[in-house]
Amino acid sequence: MKKLMVMLAVLCALFVQVAQAGLIKSYAYETTVFNGYAGGPLLNKSSNLLNRTLVANYITSSGSYNTQTWAGASQGSGNSTRFNGGFVNYSSSKINDIIISYTGNNQLRSNSVNGSVHVSNAVNVDGDTGVLASSFFGINLLVAGNRASSNLTGNDLINNLFTWSTNMNFLLNQAFSLEIDSRLRVQGGTQRSGYYKTALGGSPVFILPTGFSANSADGSIVDNYYVGYNPLAANTPSTPVPEPPTSILLLLAAGVFFFQLKKVHLENNI
Repeated sequence: MKKLMVMLAVLCALFVQVAQAGLIKSYAYETTVFNGYAGGPLLNKSSNLLNRTLVANYITSSGSYNTQTWAGASQGSGNSTRFNGGFVNYSSSKINDIIISYTGNNQLRSNSVNGSVHVSNAVNVDGDTGVLASSFFGINLLVAGNRASSNLTGNDLINNLFTWSTNMNFLLNQAFSLEIDSRLRVQGGTQRSGYYKTALGGSPVFILPTGFSANSADGSIVDNYYVGYNPLAANTPSTPVPEPPTSILLLLAAGVFFFQLKKVHLENNI
């Protein structure tokens, strides 16, 4: 019976971990001549599925605007013909319960490690004379009650593919949260279009010393790599493909649990 209780506790712990997936947000809207708000959706969603997707679509007589957000990635686009008007795309993706651990063989002298988060972005805007565009990309870390934030913004990011990172000291084996924000605003002229794409990594998500690795409870970061949907990948399918790590863990835990249950039942009948 003791073995049964242990396995039940393990299974429950796994389910609790998976349920800690973070909130993702999307919105897309058209702006008016004086940069006012012309309507559009603001959507929020929280899900424990790795391939969870949130889509915000807004269509008017003068354009169409779309933003998609996944756990750890996003993309937004717009195409407007409103005179001196424009559009805004925004997304926010949060991953909870990330843990950095040490898997090397040397003895550690500290319970923390310094590292950085690595994010990749692409931005492109096209339009006639008078088009103004700006983009914003932000990284927010909440580690042991301490918040660290950094961002990139400005016109110099337009028509560019770039990677960047922010540094922080991470406590080992202690869960923390990571939030990625992205926004593109385009305004002016008579015709304009643009898009942005954001994804964790492009290399390991966390740049860490040898022997350290990061994983998330919802399975979007496995062995320090982002394994979710990546809009920056040249061969990315149009529909996100669910990754197996979390589901496999749950199936294994469930299998072991029911095996132990059957074993205990047989022992009790002997």
